[in-house]
Amino acid sequence: MRATTNLPVQPGDEHLQGLTKKQRKFTKAIVHDTDSLSEATRMAGYDTLTPSHIGNQNLNKLYVRQAILAEMEKSGVTNEKLTQRLNEGLDATKVQTSPTEPDKTIPDHVARHKYLETALKLKDAYPNDKRTVEHKTANINTYVNLTPQQREKLKEKLGKEIEGL
Repeated sequence: MRATTNLPVQPGDEHLQGLTKKQRKFTKAIVHDTDSLSEATRMAGYDTLTPSHIGNQNLNKLYVRQAILAEMEKSGVTNEKLTQRLNEGLDATKVQTSPTEPDKTIPDHVARHKYLETALKLKDAYPNDKRTVEHKTANINTYVNLTPQQREKLKEKLGKEIEGL
């Protein structure tokens, strides 16, 4: 059930209309002050015993998410800017230094991976849970000239009979 309020809003904050006082503070905090749900929840004055739970509850409310998006747009965090920053992150580089060679710029795979995860999540193409991959065995045909002693040693190490040895 949605708690509705008729609290007055400041000019320029019309997107916060209908939110409770705490939801308004949460919206401002998550956009301007912190990227932590727990911290934004505390800053908004919610019960500090379950801040992440309350933060998640707020994010699950469409009207709160819409207010957060509107606050981001108001602050200059547009979709175009996010896309530009995301593209920059996907091409992230770092400087590799060496005492014997000149510095060189190389791909920063750790940063690129984080940006890739973010992009996949935004496109709703990132799995919510870990998935296991079934391992299958394959027959590998190799032709190696082994002496009888090498064959016996290999059989001992592997602990089983191998076809063709």
